[in-house]
Amino acid sequence: MPPCVLAITSRNWSSRLSRFVLASVLLAGRASAATLQFDTDAGLLSVDVDGPSVKVSLDGRELKITGAGLEEVRLTIGPHLFRADGSGELLTITRAGRVVVRVRTRAGQAGRKSDRSREELLRDIREIAGQLVSLRSEMDGIVWKDVSSQWTTTEAAKLLIGFFRGEGTLPGFNGTPAEAQWLKEQLALLRSERVLAFDLLSEVARIDAEQPASPLCGTWQVTEVRGAGGIAADALELYNPDPVGRTFVTANDAAALLSGAGLWLFDASYGEPGSIDLSAVVRGNTVYRGRYQVDGDGATLAVSPMNAPRPTSPDGDPTDGGFVLRLRRIQTHP
Repeated sequence: MPPCVLAITSRNWSSRLSRFVLASVLLAGRASAATLQFDTDAGLLSVDVDGPSVKVSLDGRELKITGAGLEEVRLTIGPHLFRADGSGELLTITRAGRVVVRVRTRAGQAGRKSDRSREELLRDIREIAGQLVSLRSEMDGIVWKDVSSQWTTTEAAKLLIGFFRGEGTLPGFNGTPAEAQWLKEQLALLRSERVLAFDLLSEVARIDAEQPASPLCGTWQVTEVRGAGGIAADALELYNPDPVGRTFVTANDAAALLSGAGLWLFDASYGEPGSIDLSAVVRGNTVYRGRYQVDGDGATLAVSPMNAPRPTSPDGDPTDGGFVLRLRRIQTHP
């Protein structure tokens, strides 16, 4: 498992951890490294700290790290954070070429696969989606301020898109080295959280597969995108060829699109056969109406522009600002 930031939500905590939820450690004035260990229901969380101003706290389900970079780093702890086959490194923060924080896990008996209910999974997915919107907005502000001060609006927009598609660097970045490092770390956080939320919704889709509301229920790879409007606009980074492994998952009442910039989570509803409405979660009053056709392990989904009438067919030429996705099933449910 490569070093990265991974956020998970869980509410199953032992009384032992509950007595420790307000623990906070400030390593002020210390020149030597220290290791903090948190025994959670999911497993053992180990935090190596080497910095005089680094503060680490655990409030019961969220680990907070401050003083290690530009902003506060948060990891929401839960069972999916822990590898069932042993130890894993989740996060490494460096400053001036030196590692100041390293977060590791070791799964225990409690690190087994969660048996959370469908409702709990959806609640967690919504929480992560909201965090992703906030994180993307914060990163947009820093990146856009930098590129728009140096380039035309068109070129700046391309650089913004390229940042979220790439490894988290900007050509000619005017910020400090700490700001540049923070952007890389937050991009890792965004990518980890979006994959996590997507995996959780795939679990919901497996549950729903026992009584699917639609043959579209399942997990799909996006093999082709046609059209340049709506969700297919640059802001959502739907490109051909695909540089980010775009995927799409639908359950009985929810759907998600994993793109280069993050995760779009929707409330899904099915009306007449072959139709679907996708209401954007945490964005409000945003509905994309679609028409689909499933043929075995392949599917076509045509989506109208935001708040526009439903397409007349599941395919065709999306010249009205909508788009068409070609899908290939990548997971058979259950």
